[in-house]
Amino acid sequence: DELDPVRQSVVVQLCFQLGWPRLSGFNRMLTALSKQDYETAAAELLDSRFAQQVPARAARLAEKMVR
Repeated sequence: DELDPVRQSVVVQLCFQLGWPRLSGFNRMLTALSKQDYETAAAELLDSRFAQQVPARAARLAEKMVR
């Protein structure tokens, strides 16, 4: 609830793509989000298997995260 609509959208898209069980494993990214450290959250997203599998999509989502 504390995230703005754009960042909420990123989390929803990740949840839809990965499912909650896999997304819940992004501990460092989720922790950074809870601290409003969006640059670290984006970096953690880019440092994931998801980003290796779909680099362009991950880059777009990470970019939205830091705006």
